[in-house]
Amino acid sequence: MPSCKEDKEDEIMAKIDEAERKTKTIEEMRKSLSIFAYQEELL
Repeated sequence: MPSCKEDKEDEIMAKIDEAERKTKTIEEMRKSLSIFAYQEELL
């Protein structure tokens, strides 16, 4: 039977995985925008 500590660790890992997926999605969306290619020139 899993302990309470293991349950909390699993929950934390799930939240980390979800945050990483969201971050990757945001990065992919930014790169797909037409202005992204000109970002360095504009800054």
